[in-house]
Amino acid sequence: MQKRHMHYGEMLAYLNILAHKVKQYNPDEIVGVSRSGLPYAAWISQLLDIKHLGYLNLNNRELCLSNKDSKKIVIIDDNIVEGRTYQEITAFMLNYPELTYKFGVLFTDNVKTPLSIKNQVLTGINLDYFATTVPGIMKQYKPYIRSRDESI
Repeated sequence: MQKRHMHYGEMLAYLNILAHKVKQYNPDEIVGVSRSGLPYAAWISQLLDIKHLGYLNLNNRELCLSNKDSKKIVIIDDNIVEGRTYQEITAFMLNYPELTYKFGVLFTDNVKTPLSIKNQVLTGINLDYFATTVPGIMKQYKPYIRSRDESI
């Protein structure tokens, strides 16, 4: 069970850290892992003004790039917990030896993500899977309160 939900401001902080790392890699195209990675990929693409945005669908074994000339890509997903999706993507990308790529995620899990995988990805933050956060970071953000939760 999720002990704590990630707040919007916290997510933006992690997204900006990840975007900075992606910018340093300087890819031709951003690729979102269908479905969970697509929103983050689109945001990073817009933040960095990278015009080409593709997607990777592991269920259909399909990589769709928006630019046939892209050679250097970043594959974005929401998180890594135990690393199964990362390993599946790494194996899948062997079908595309002409592409150079990095894998990026909003966060990895401090406890369950193997260090060997953590060291290979661009990461916004390492968390204890929604249970805790970086000390003090939540003081910067007001909790998001939905109107239906407010007492009338």
